Amino acid sequence: MLSSEQNTQMFVDAAIISAFILPERRGRYLQLVQTKRGRIKFRKQLGHFRDFDTKFMKSIPAGQQTAKGIEILLRQQGAPSVCAIISESEELDNIQMDLTAALSKIVGYGTGSVLSSLHGRLAYYESEEPGHRYILQKR
Repeated sequence: MLSSEQNTQMFVDAAIISAFILPERRGRYLQLVQTKRGRIKFRKQLGHFRDFDTKFMKSIPAGQQTAKGIEILLRQQGAPSVCAIISESEELDNIQMDLTAALSKIVGYGTGSVLSSLHGRLAYYESEEPGHRYILQKR
């Protein structure tokens, strides 16, 4: 039997994968995140992830690539005050956190992470690579 935390994690993982990952790669990632070992493998790829569908990615302008700037962009799109995190960082992975606090822990720290705001509709992705920050959005 799955705990409520595991159910929430699986829901968030599936929402991100189903909404924003390339259709031909979704099945593989959905399968991966069903096991602890597979999920770790998925998380380790987030630093240099190349399987997001670019039609749902919006690059963040250089002048707005701060925690505050990104928060403003997310709030303009309807992001609530709490987000769920998928991250390379074990400390940050699989938790729900205040959006402001989460962004302050992720932006600029070089850890591949996804903040899910409106599950399956709005998220933020940060790569390990400097300046690779994106709003993921499906309307």
